[in-house]
Amino acid sequence: FGMAADQLATEEQQKESLPKRTDKAESKTENGSLMVVQKNTSILVGANGRRLGYGSWEEVTLLAAGGDQESGLMLSFRDAVKNEHQVDPNTAARFLRARKGHLEKTLKMFRAERAWRAAESVDEALTETPPA
Repeated sequence: FGMAADQLATEEQQKESLPKRTDKAESKTENGSLMVVQKNTSILVGANGRRLGYGSWEEVTLLAAGGDQESGLMLSFRDAVKNEHQVDPNTAARFLRARKGHLEKTLKMFRAERAWRAAESVDEALTETPPA
């Protein structure tokens, strides 16, 4: 009986650590993250309410149109680098968050990272087939 009580307590702790519910349709993923579905979009939201991932630029555009600041910055970032590199929404979010949403610092960091990747032939190394 003591083991069942311990298991119940553990399950309650896990429930408390799951992302909080929102007013949108949602379901839990296998790893405990929350999948929030919003008008033909799917956005992962963590326990602290922060978005964990974006599925497409269309989602980001919808969020920006709704007044979401991070999404608006992501679109500005994408537009600023579109002639240099095609970037996905999650990469844009990661770089923007690393520079606390400051667009100019984000662009500087991203361009430095791209230059480093080119100088070190990182992309070529990642596509090489290892010897058998």
